[in-house]
Amino acid sequence: MSSHPASTLTGHQIFQGLCWPHDQCVGAIVPVMPPAEVQLKTAALQQILHNLSAADSGWPADQPQTSATLLPYVADEVEELLEALQANPIAALSETDQAVAEDKYASSPRLLADLSADWLWAIAASSLLGMQLLEGVAARIHGLPQVYGVRLVPTLEIQFSDDTYALDLTTQSWGSLVPAFASDTFIQLLDSPTASRLTAAALQTQICHRSTALVPALHPWFEGLLVNLCLPDTVWTTGQARLVPQLLPLTTQVADPESVTMAGPLSSFDHNGLPTARVWQAEQSSTIVVDTPTVVVASPRQPSPWPLESELTFQHAEALIPALRTLHQQSLSRQVAEYGRSHAEIKPPDLLEAVLSSSSPVADGLGLTFGQSPLSLSELCHQVKWLWIQAGQEYMPLMSGVPARQLRSGQRWQAGTLLSQGQLLFMAEDQAIAALDVASSEWMAPATNLDVADLLHLSLATEPGAPVWRVDQLTQQVSQTVAARSPLIASLNTPQPVKLWSPQAELFPEMVIPDLYLRWQLVLTFFPR
Repeated sequence: MSSHPASTLTGHQIFQGLCWPHDQCVGAIVPVMPPAEVQLKTAALQQILHNLSAADSGWPADQPQTSATLLPYVADEVEELLEALQANPIAALSETDQAVAEDKYASSPRLLADLSADWLWAIAASSLLGMQLLEGVAARIHGLPQVYGVRLVPTLEIQFSDDTYALDLTTQSWGSLVPAFASDTFIQLLDSPTASRLTAAALQTQICHRSTALVPALHPWFEGLLVNLCLPDTVWTTGQARLVPQLLPLTTQVADPESVTMAGPLSSFDHNGLPTARVWQAEQSSTIVVDTPTVVVASPRQPSPWPLESELTFQHAEALIPALRTLHQQSLSRQVAEYGRSHAEIKPPDLLEAVLSSSSPVADGLGLTFGQSPLSLSELCHQVKWLWIQAGQEYMPLMSGVPARQLRSGQRWQAGTLLSQGQLLFMAEDQAIAALDVASSEWMAPATNLDVADLLHLSLATEPGAPVWRVDQLTQQVSQTVAARSPLIASLNTPQPVKLWSPQAELFPEMVIPDLYLRWQLVLTFFPR
């Protein structure tokens, strides 16, 4: 039995403890943008590579395009990108974001619960696959026919002098009783049946690389660092902490607890089931104004108008291409900057190989198919939800609900929970006919129970000096911030003409789907106690 005081605590109690990196130079868990020069040179190189891969480029059909064969044609651009990386070795925050980060994190201990929310947000926001793995993904596992999927469970391992403890960040409890996949286990994700199989170790490495490309400050946590800890009812102590992206099986069979070896007191393990939604939290700001009026459907709730398997096509897909291209360029620039940060000496052939591998659809990490092909309503929800998560860090607690108080003129303060819903609004002839909640993939009626002039008192890290909001002001603030950071969501603020095909049309030929427009909107709902 461990003699360390942590052995007497539950996992939830440990997350109420304070954590302070021994090295106070460890950065804040906030996203960074590569230097402008790196983005510019990466885009220039990417454009030439795109031209060379075009069908009419004149490239010999019998000659494969590799870093060796392409280098003579892009040598100047590769050299310029290499010079930009060497001149700007570390990605930089904007001045505004840097000030916010320093104000929030400057050399002060933080709750482990808050740190875990930052870590989980960074992993989810770094790629669409990262977000999906946190929720669980169908997969085929070589040699394990009883396993139907895989789930990413970021785990914080804390090593003291006498024992090691594993904490599940998604449930804020002791680590799972289910053993993780062995590093050499082959995994094939079933939503990408053409993708090659990856070992669990390769998938973990991919998750780490994409996360640190978005948030370089995650790197020391993945590597392991010395931390000062103050757990409930204990004095300050020192331990070695490491963030581990464990991959756990989803199976209908229950593992035998006696066959599982865990670091930590077994009697203290909490079993809270699948991950909760409390994973998104951080800090940024925005100054771009976007007018996004909320459209209210008259019906409070309605049955599903179309199944989620229905396929949607954007009629003016070309309007989305610039925003999609911007996202891909930002993703590539981040990965190139991370490659430059993690390699002391870089040669032009190696840099070109890194750009080529990062440019592939699989390595890109976005997984977005907006405007490229028909996509199901279910997949549309997943993609828009990820864009929302990536762009609205500090407002993500609102997605699962935050404690708040409401004040309506002539009434008293009412305590309750405030929830935000990101909705895909379907309109016909300027009338809203249905709304799809992207977080739950459920059809909702976006009729809020709040008046625009109601006052809300809540604790968010957005405006410390202004904790009281009017409903319309908070709605506009969140909408503006998300649109300013996500060019694709900004494009959806304008109604986009779409065509919808439903499987029901084959069963009921007389059913005619009207001409539809699709728009994104944010709705706030208050639930009194």
